[in-house]
Amino acid sequence: MRAIIAYMRKQGLSSKKLVLLPPPPINEKTFGSQNAEKSNNLTRSYYDACHQLAHELEIDILDFWDDLQHPSMFVDLLHFSSAGSKVVFR
Repeated sequence: MRAIIAYMRKQGLSSKKLVLLPPPPINEKTFGSQNAEKSNNLTRSYYDACHQLAHELEIDILDFWDDLQHPSMFVDLLHFSSAGSKVVFR
């Protein structure tokens, strides 16, 4: 991610136009039991690393972890439902 941001900056994109979208929480009741690699503990570590990088590089980041902690926010493991999209959009 750091390399991608560096590349974008090298191309002249201002940090004011960059926004990081960290990984959202997952519905462990549905998906966590099927795959040990997909847990909120692991996902949260990526989420926190993204926050750290955004702070370090002075880039905005969307902070929505707590707002998306409900199964109705996703239609599957990855894609936001209509309700989840509304949370991310605001």
